[in-house]
Amino acid sequence: MSLKSFYASDAGHNILEETSFSAQISAFIEAEHRFVENLAEKVDYIVELGCSDGRYADSAVKRSKKYLGIDFIEKKIELAKAKALQLYGNKGNVEFLCLDGRQAYKVVDDYLNSCFLPHRKVLFLYSFNVFGNIYPEIDGLSMQLISYLRDRQFSFYIGLFKTNDFANKTREEYYKKCGCQALSRKTTDFGVTFYSACGLRTTAFEPIWLTSKFKDLGLKSTVHNLSKVGIGILGSC
Repeated sequence: MSLKSFYASDAGHNILEETSFSAQISAFIEAEHRFVENLAEKVDYIVELGCSDGRYADSAVKRSKKYLGIDFIEKKIELAKAKALQLYGNKGNVEFLCLDGRQAYKVVDDYLNSCFLPHRKVLFLYSFNVFGNIYPEIDGLSMQLISYLRDRQFSFYIGLFKTNDFANKTREEYYKKCGCQALSRKTTDFGVTFYSACGLRTTAFEPIWLTSKFKDLGLKSTVHNLSKVGIGILGSC
């Protein structure tokens, strides 16, 4: 099953449903939200990859920032647009695009160039392990993305699950509650990947390993402890 097919399925839909969240998952999301809210104060534009229904659109609007939400599930983008129209009307500072998250930056670059001056501060946002969902392993596409962020001098935030036993157990229970059956887990030098018979494939990266890759590309990054099961990596040139 493809990545897109999984996230269009019931199990994939449940990944972002609050009814699937345990107390530990909710604590991670809440801590991450507070962290990102602080980041939003320092930028002009937020680009959220894997935005679902526009998780951080409100954070941008409250601060008079521009927001671009991207997801590859058309139904989620439709819901996000309807929600934004209801909450904000036609203000124009909130936009959504349905794109393949793995290569979205190629389209986003043209989009950003058309709507604001290049010197403005942009934050690329991969919250709640979205980076590990879209890129379950570090490959050519993910390195192209990071190189793009470096070349354009954009900041980025990546929220990740931790890789310790407690976090792994929390993830396993969470994925089961989402409806993922026949789960398996693989631990490598770069992180912990969960697989399921229904198509789940998602990685929690080892922060030391991941930040070393960023360093190799000339990017600075810092790791921030958010909760018992989650961390955030903040990167910049």
